Amino acid sequence: MKLKLSDSLIERIASFDSIFYNGNILHDSGAVKTINFLKTQNSDAPYEICSIVHDFTGREYHAEADFDTKGNIQSIGCDCPASHHYQSCCIHVVAMLFQAQYEQKSRRISWEDAIVFYQRNTINQLLDQYEDSLVQEVRMNLEDTSTVSLIPKLRFEGEVTKLELSIGTKRFYVIKDLFDFINRIDTQSEFIYGKELTFNHDIRRFDEQSLKILNFVKSIVKDRQFITQQYRLPNSERRSLLLSSMKLRELDDLLLNTKLNCYVEKDEWKSILMTNQRPNIQLKIEQAKNKGLLLTQTKGKMLIRGRGKDYFLLTQDSLWFMDEEFINYIFPILKEIIVMSGYLYISSEQIPHFLSVIYPRIAAFVTDDSINYLQGKYEMPQLDSKVYLDLNDDLAVEAKVEYGYNGHLYNPLTDELPSTIVRDKVKEAQLMNVFETYDFKIDKDKMVLNDDHQIYQFMNQGVPALIAQHEVNATERFKGMSPKQVNKKVSVGVRLQSDLMTFKLEDLAFDVSEYQEVLAQYQLKKKYYRLKDGSFLELDSEYMQSFFNLVEDLELTEEDLQQDEIQLSKYRALYLERMLEKNEVKSKKNKAFRQLVNDFEQIDEMEYELPQNLQATLRPYQETGYRWLRTLSDYGMGGILADDMGLGKTLQVIALLCAEYEREVDKPSLIVTPSSLVFNWQAEFERFAPHLRVLTMTGTVSERSKKLSTLNNYDVILTSYDLLRRDIKEYEAAFKYVILDEAHYIKNQATQNAKAVKKLNGEIRFALTGTPLENSIADVWSIFDFILPGYLLSYAKFKKQYENPIIKDKDEKLLARVHQLVAPFILRRLKKDVLTELPDKVESVVYCELDKAQRKLYEATLISMNKELQAELGEGNEGQSRMKMLAMLTRLRQLCCHPALYLENYKDESAKLNLCLELIQECKDSGHRMLLFSQFTSMFDLIAPKLDELGISYFTLTGETKSEQRVALANRFNEGEADVFLISLKAGGTGLNLTGADVVIHYDPWWNMSAQNQATDRAYRMGQQNKVQVYKLIAKDTIEEKIEKLQQRKLELSDSLVKEGETFITHLSMDDIQELFES
Repeated sequence: MKLKLSDSLIERIASFDSIFYNGNILHDSGAVKTINFLKTQNSDAPYEICSIVHDFTGREYHAEADFDTKGNIQSIGCDCPASHHYQSCCIHVVAMLFQAQYEQKSRRISWEDAIVFYQRNTINQLLDQYEDSLVQEVRMNLEDTSTVSLIPKLRFEGEVTKLELSIGTKRFYVIKDLFDFINRIDTQSEFIYGKELTFNHDIRRFDEQSLKILNFVKSIVKDRQFITQQYRLPNSERRSLLLSSMKLRELDDLLLNTKLNCYVEKDEWKSILMTNQRPNIQLKIEQAKNKGLLLTQTKGKMLIRGRGKDYFLLTQDSLWFMDEEFINYIFPILKEIIVMSGYLYISSEQIPHFLSVIYPRIAAFVTDDSINYLQGKYEMPQLDSKVYLDLNDDLAVEAKVEYGYNGHLYNPLTDELPSTIVRDKVKEAQLMNVFETYDFKIDKDKMVLNDDHQIYQFMNQGVPALIAQHEVNATERFKGMSPKQVNKKVSVGVRLQSDLMTFKLEDLAFDVSEYQEVLAQYQLKKKYYRLKDGSFLELDSEYMQSFFNLVEDLELTEEDLQQDEIQLSKYRALYLERMLEKNEVKSKKNKAFRQLVNDFEQIDEMEYELPQNLQATLRPYQETGYRWLRTLSDYGMGGILADDMGLGKTLQVIALLCAEYEREVDKPSLIVTPSSLVFNWQAEFERFAPHLRVLTMTGTVSERSKKLSTLNNYDVILTSYDLLRRDIKEYEAAFKYVILDEAHYIKNQATQNAKAVKKLNGEIRFALTGTPLENSIADVWSIFDFILPGYLLSYAKFKKQYENPIIKDKDEKLLARVHQLVAPFILRRLKKDVLTELPDKVESVVYCELDKAQRKLYEATLISMNKELQAELGEGNEGQSRMKMLAMLTRLRQLCCHPALYLENYKDESAKLNLCLELIQECKDSGHRMLLFSQFTSMFDLIAPKLDELGISYFTLTGETKSEQRVALANRFNEGEADVFLISLKAGGTGLNLTGADVVIHYDPWWNMSAQNQATDRAYRMGQQNKVQVYKLIAKDTIEEKIEKLQQRKLELSDSLVKEGETFITHLSMDDIQELFES
């Protein structure tokens, strides 16, 4: 391979004429020191040249270029600043390319030959390098290997501190040029210091302490190399290094607790200790002539140097660095003592001021004798301070201060204190600083504070600080302004009478007329509100939180609060009780209210006898459910029986109706179910309560109309949602109970189903569902709007107050509040909790790989759909796009099940069908009987012939199967007929008891995990004697696998509202759908 390099190409790469010409000049000057030809693992650019190139000042840079297999340049680079900053070619790359061009032309060798040549060169260089190293090591072994030490010395001359070094083993020699010394270290060159020391400057010879000193010196020398390169320092200045006070502190840390030789001005060399302790200095105060004071220090001669925070003190035996307190308090005194030749004189006139201002700062450093002398000689300052606080007519705080000395009081704002008084300036400053902190303004002889926020802070923090140190006198008006901590509990009175509950808030912490202002500040999360009387109400107290929670949850208005008693629906009694307990509210409750709460809390203790005519034995949990229904009924309340599928909700309701009609009720009860379950309910009544008169709504319009005219002749009316919708105008009768089975049929409030059932006139309303919440929190509202109209407000209010914040803002607190509201009216039990004798259910996911033809067809369809999808989304019609996308997804799911569902003339096999048939055969051979669910009824047309070929018997149930036939087929299957029951998921997912099967096969996954679970529960329910094995068939690396993952992401909301709930998936967002199309 030959590089395609030419002058014109290099000029184009250079971009600028200046770079091209300067790079050429650089090359001609011999700046390209090395050039290597390399082969790399990069398939796009497998050839590389790299060079070390010097610039015009001698600095070294690394340039490189990559080439493809045809010799064309693919990329260039250099580590110089210009290349990095401008992201373009630099003069070093140009010089390297000229050198590469020269090498290629002059040597006339191929790239491969060049690589061999330069590798040989590289090896020769390495051989030379290792040989030199070996010679050096041998030489070292022959030389003296004794440890070499460095001895530092400090020289203090005037304002300057210098560091000198000596080097040696036994005898030490002064290093006369520290800059050359560091250079010899870098080059490991040899130098003769004297007769007893010839040293090759190998750092391995230094002891540990000396290495630290060496690195310290080296850092200083390197910092100053620029200066020494510009001009040669005199020999006298190369012998030592100037140390700033900051560098001296570094050296002090390095040599901590070691002794060092020092030369201080004209004194002899002496040994001092390096320490990081506060200087051990004490001040002496004694009587001077002329009744003055003499201030001296006890350490004798000393030296102070430094700047900023790095002041140090040199005494006769130690080097000390000062901390901030020492610098602020003692340093000014010491400095003046040194300047004044060892003492400071304080005249008799200055003594009071000295004792007031300076002495408090230096007292900790004064000798005990001096303290005793001063206390015996002078009356030390004793401040007797007084503070007066008041509240004026503008609700501003007024403060007056008095200083008391020797029985006399002084106002510091107006009075001039005598200069002869020894004052406690520190305490005075601390006192006035409190008022400055809260921004008091001086007004003649007092200080005034107007700002509410500052007043609040002053009351909470400033006043306690004043009381701790000073005598504080406050007027009653000021005391009344103190923040109200409201340590008491919210107090309420509750009375239940008939269908109304009266509720009264007692002894409020503020006047109701200020409620709106207090609420506004609370909602802004303010810490306080200033009431009209000037006092502060603490808004973050437990009292206020509890108060506002009650007000919000019970939807109380300002007008409500102004009433003597507030009227609430009795539906809220259980929720109110929970709120009172949760917030530890003090309450007075009448007997009726207490009885209601006790009845619901002690459901198991309620003395409701089981109906005599019920031809069934209830399990313990079913008896509890029966008592729960009876209790709600007796208090005129509805509820949701939300037991897990297969726990006998139907039987519990029949028990309730049996008990009710034993009391000779004169109204019939209405049960509304899906069409597919009407006859199932009829069969259950015939089985468990044949004595009840049951009317099943079937037939033509005229036949149903005739039946509707005879309602009062029956105890129970059975109808479907579909027929109720059509006949709703004729349902004017009053019913004792209106009971909805599979109540998720009304989860959408806008549907005709929901509108129809809510028009019914029922004294008590119940809803049955194994999945009380599927899509959103709005589902809960819709069902409660049926069982307890108005309990969860109007939908508009509910959406604004609860749904939007929970869905959009993930408001966990509001979600918990909704749970507290609905929990008393939902009874939810799971099989695993109440049917301990129920056998295990084992779920398995069985994956299959699409065969070659099926995979090819699937991938081609997915690519085509993605193109179509992008075009569709570009038009911006989300509704139309959504429908089209869902149709596309259905096609993909059909391809996974069997391409023949989508393509009429498809003749190849389906991997999933083959897997399914193998599984069915294996289960049959092992003595198992199966339910096989699919979304696509046309799939049964493909499965059935295969079962016929295998000699496996089967039943089929789809949406076209009549209601009467459904029950008959279920009974026949449970009695042992057929090996496999092919069931459409929508048609047979609910209401059927198929415990004759112990294997469930889900041929294809559906978005809604709840629908699949309901289908599984056709077999896994009460009456099942065998372990149930559930198989989910999934086509690997297809949309089916993505659906399975999507199911796991949609459960949070239901778990939060109905704790044992397990379903959510029905609606897919546009993001969810688009994600499914990603390959």
